[in-house]
Amino acid sequence: MNKKKIILLFSIIIPFSGIFSEPQRYGLFLEAIYGKPISFPHTNPNKVSGDFYSNRKGTVDTLGYFVRTFGNENEYLLSTYAFRNADKPKLSGENYSILIEYVFKSNFGLGFSINQNKYNLENLSIDKFQGNLLLNIYSVLNPEKALSVQERTNLEILSPYLQFDIRNYFILNTASINFSYHFLKSSNFDPYIRIHGGYGSKSNSQPTIIQYGLSLGSRYFISDNFYLMSDIQFNKSDAIYDASSFFGNGGGQTIRWSINEVNVRFGTGLNVW
Repeated sequence: MNKKKIILLFSIIIPFSGIFSEPQRYGLFLEAIYGKPISFPHTNPNKVSGDFYSNRKGTVDTLGYFVRTFGNENEYLLSTYAFRNADKPKLSGENYSILIEYVFKSNFGLGFSINQNKYNLENLSIDKFQGNLLLNIYSVLNPEKALSVQERTNLEILSPYLQFDIRNYFILNTASINFSYHFLKSSNFDPYIRIHGGYGSKSNSQPTIIQYGLSLGSRYFISDNFYLMSDIQFNKSDAIYDASSFFGNGGGQTIRWSINEVNVRFGTGLNVW
């Protein structure tokens, strides 16, 4: 083997030798994580958005006032079809976390994370009752532009298709304590299970947010001190409001709405100590 081949062989082996050495598993780690929700089980977007928007479920908002009062049979059928077949409201979003975790030689880990969850509301349409109230006010203020009864009836029928999205409708900022267990002692792969519980707020205002959940994933060390990670996270966020009576005598706290989500997350990590 000539000198050029020997030099080439060493130039390939030496940079990758760290990949196959035993990584440093214990100590202090810093992770940056990006996540994307893939499911929102048992979550009603209208609990989050409020009653102003139609959830297009059940029968309450199937027929509006003008269709019920002035519509014919065909208009009943058209209104019902539009109500049932228009795209339903849904949530989407993304989330970010910075985690610092100390992994002990017992394979247990204790960490602290700063998290931000951003949510979008999609396929929204205005509730028919609320829409009629707005149009009534508009007609009083602008009588020359008021719609006819037939125009109002047609608008009610089409209203489920008059949809719009609200990006970053709300943002949750939380801080969490994390407990984990890492399963393998000597492998580039490091499967783990992690539970978290945290506290925060919705864009620095009411409500208070209680957030908790479970993650299943793995780290993959590509050098002694650097790794990639991915996991599936099951996360729940409860919005807690301070409930007051009419006379301001309190009433304790109440959960106004909850978001259940399944996130797929990816990130990178570094052994800092």
